[in-house]
Amino acid sequence: MLDLGRNDVNNYLQIGRAYYMGKNYSKADSVFKIVTTKFPDNIQSYLMIARTYSQMDPDSRRGLAKPKFETFIQKASIDTVGNAKELVEAFGYLGYYHLKRENYNDANQWYDRIITIDPENEEYLVKGYSGKANVAFMMSELAKELDAKLPYFDRSISYYAKALESDPGNQNIRSSMDYVIAVKKNTMSHINPNELKGAIKNSDGQPIVGASIRVKDTAAETVTNVKGEFKFEIPLASEALIISAKGYTTKEIPIIKTRIYNVVLER
Repeated sequence: MLDLGRNDVNNYLQIGRAYYMGKNYSKADSVFKIVTTKFPDNIQSYLMIARTYSQMDPDSRRGLAKPKFETFIQKASIDTVGNAKELVEAFGYLGYYHLKRENYNDANQWYDRIITIDPENEEYLVKGYSGKANVAFMMSELAKELDAKLPYFDRSISYYAKALESDPGNQNIRSSMDYVIAVKKNTMSHINPNELKGAIKNSDGQPIVGASIRVKDTAAETVTNVKGEFKFEIPLASEALIISAKGYTTKEIPIIKTRIYNVVLER
């Protein structure tokens, strides 16, 4: 039909999709690029180019599709309502792209865009919140101390719960949440509930070396290191910490559920 002069955009797209389905991605790419040249306002051609490069780089290791999806988003943003489904696909790719590279803030921003593009669409909410849950879980790897991982686990669980609010029967989401709950439980089992730690600094934010941290009415005591940090195990039923250092006002800090105590002493 093209040879007969039927230079219709749909004919080009039909040929490009045939190559795409046949996994001849280089030919598909060349056809879709013709479409963007002849019909620069055709949104589908930009989307198909992005999909083609995504197939050529299935694990996103090289990020081939990243600039293609970004171009598609620029073109499709003229009608976010009409192009919402395709935009969610692009947002999802970019969220995953940044997640793989541990660019967690960027990943979260793309998953947020999935959530906000149509807050009434349950499918989008599930996709966005499950993405954010995955980001939070991956961020737990940044925490060196076991107890510092717990807030990330809690955040991940809360996002999975939001996804389940939109789709209560989604077993994949439920299984993922149960897995995070199990990891959190296992992590907590390895945490000593009587071990406290933290850092003592002055009002300028500088660490106080050799500051005393004593459990009130006991002999349990430790001092801070060169970074102003401390860690020690306290007796059961301890009620307060006495924080003191030469040249600083002593502070009494109640011992509550938290195991981390970062304290500022005034000169």
